[in-house]
Amino acid sequence: MSNDMLDNEERDFILNKVSQPVISIAREVNFAARYASMLTRFPKLPGDFNPKVPTERQQELVAQFPYPIRFYTSEGGYYKLNAQKFSYPHMRLMMEMRQWVTFRFNLWREDKRIGGGSYQQIAVAERLARGEEIDWDKDWNVPNSPWCYNEDQLQTALTESFALFDDLCKQLPK
Repeated sequence: MSNDMLDNEERDFILNKVSQPVISIAREVNFAARYASMLTRFPKLPGDFNPKVPTERQQELVAQFPYPIRFYTSEGGYYKLNAQKFSYPHMRLMMEMRQWVTFRFNLWREDKRIGGGSYQQIAVAERLARGEEIDWDKDWNVPNSPWCYNEDQLQTALTESFALFDDLCKQLPK
């Protein structure tokens, strides 16, 4: 084991942040493998980091999905699921799109966060719970998201990210 592998404190931190309920549903939908596939197909490339898909077009692409999602302009812009209008009110979803696409899924009960995190964090926690070796810096601390350099890539990344969200939702009772 290298010096970069997790110690017990880091391991417990990851598992507690994401939480066993979220890890369990992630396992049911093969979350880590599906997310790893997206990262492989949509890597960060060297060079220009300017978004290639204008914000207005991003909003149109997101609007094609059957979710009550609103765009907020603060902090550079982000998307958030309106939990009051969603059939699973205990779920929270937030998305950030620059040239990369980041989804954050959280499970709540009675205004108390049960667990969750970014898709990267959920995938890492699922892998850790399966007994895989995790590198604190490479796997957990360094943000790793699908990077999209054109509209087709963005459409595919959004479709697959929303499919993961759908599958997580289907694993929980209403």
